[in-house]
Amino acid sequence: PFELVELGSPVIGTIEHLHAERGDSVLAGQVVVELESDVERAARNLSKARARMNSAVQAGTASLDLGRRKKKRAEELFRREALSLDQRDEIQTETELARLQLQEARETRELAQLELSHAEALLARRQIRAPVSGLVVERLMSRGEVVDEDTILRIAQIDPLRVEVILPAAVYGSIRPGMRAAVVPELPDSNVHVAAVTIVDRVIDAASGTFGVRLELPNPDHALPSGLHCQVRFLEQEQE
Repeated sequence: PFELVELGSPVIGTIEHLHAERGDSVLAGQVVVELESDVERAARNLSKARARMNSAVQAGTASLDLGRRKKKRAEELFRREALSLDQRDEIQTETELARLQLQEARETRELAQLELSHAEALLARRQIRAPVSGLVVERLMSRGEVVDEDTILRIAQIDPLRVEVILPAAVYGSIRPGMRAAVVPELPDSNVHVAAVTIVDRVIDAASGTFGVRLELPNPDHALPSGLHCQVRFLEQEQE
C-alpha cells in the first residue's frame, strides 16, 4: 500500500460506536470510531447556553446610555451653576462605572465563546476520523473496550499503489524520476497498468550490486490489491 495507518485515539475513552469493519472502504475525514462523550456533550451544551446569553451586555449598554445622558445634563447644569461640583463628579463616576460594567459583560461573553470553542474541541476529539482514504485491513478493538494508546483500526491507502523495484547497478543512471513504466501484476488475465517513477535510490547495495526504485501506480477504483508481485517494463529498457 501507499501508506499503512495504525489508527488510535488522541484521548483515553470507551469505544461507543465503530463505523468501519475489515474490508470497508473509508474516506479521509470520515468518522470511523466514536468514544463515549456524554460528559463532553453536556459541557458543550452548557458552554453554548452561556455563550448565547446577552442580557448582561444589553443591560450594560442601556445603563451606559442612561449615564451618558445624565452626564450631559449634569455638565449643562454645572455650567449654569445649578449643580454642585460633588453632584457632577458623582454622576461622572456613575457613568464611568457603567462603562466598566459593560466592558466586563462583553469580556465575559467573549470568555464564554472561547469556553464554547474549547468544549467543542474536546467533544470533537471523541470522534476519530480516518486520516487517509483507503481500506480497513484490520479491526483490533471492539465496542465497550477502553482505548488508551492502543491501535483500533489499521487502514491501508491503496490509491496510489507503491511499486518497489530492485534493479542491477549496471542500469543506474538510465532510470529517472518521472519516467513511465508498464506494470503487469501477477494476476490471472491482468491488464497492463502505467506507473511513474517517483524515487531512485542514490545508494547502491554493495553486497548485491543493486539499487531500489519506487513507482506510483494510480488505483482510483481500488481494483488492484496491494502486496502483489509484478513485472515492470520501463520505456527505454525492460527489467523485472
